[in-house]
Amino acid sequence: MPILAVQWYLDGNCTGEPSTRICFLALGAYAGLRPSEIEGVAGERNGLNWEDIDFQRRHIHIRPEVAGKLAEPRYIAFTGKLESGLSDDLAAKIWKTLASWLSPRRKASGPVAGRKTQRHMSVELREAKVIEHWPKDGLRHTWISSMLALGVHRDWIAEMAGNSPGVIRTNYKRPLPEKVASKWFSISP
Repeated sequence: MPILAVQWYLDGNCTGEPSTRICFLALGAYAGLRPSEIEGVAGERNGLNWEDIDFQRRHIHIRPEVAGKLAEPRYIAFTGKLESGLSDDLAAKIWKTLASWLSPRRKASGPVAGRKTQRHMSVELREAKVIEHWPKDGLRHTWISSMLALGVHRDWIAEMAGNSPGVIRTNYKRPLPEKVASKWFSISP
């Protein structure tokens, strides 16, 4: 599903506000953010702001009020870490892809995506017969599975994703083939 949805938006088929949707897709697909972290939760908390993305240092700050469940702040860093299994080359490739999606739509401040972005996208993609249903956290799951397939250590993925290594171990027993994962991190507008 995720690759088909990404391609559909890249082909210019959006009926809604494309910048918001493209940013939502990019942050889920290439940074592993939860939908609620990107768009917030109505009546509870705001989502990610442009100020939380540091384009120079190549990291995303998930503030406690955005993190939700655990309310633990974290950084998703796109720099190689020897002990993590994330090489400089892979980190740079993922950041380049993410930045290629975000940079043209970048604003000085404010929310990256509006509330209910995922809901609108789900309806749009189902009506266009691109998908039958929108899988819960589908982009995030593809990100985690792809990172595992490319040899990034479970503990590091868990830390970046705001999960425990046990959750990653339990839910991601079969990673994607390396070829598929590599292609995933190469899709750019």
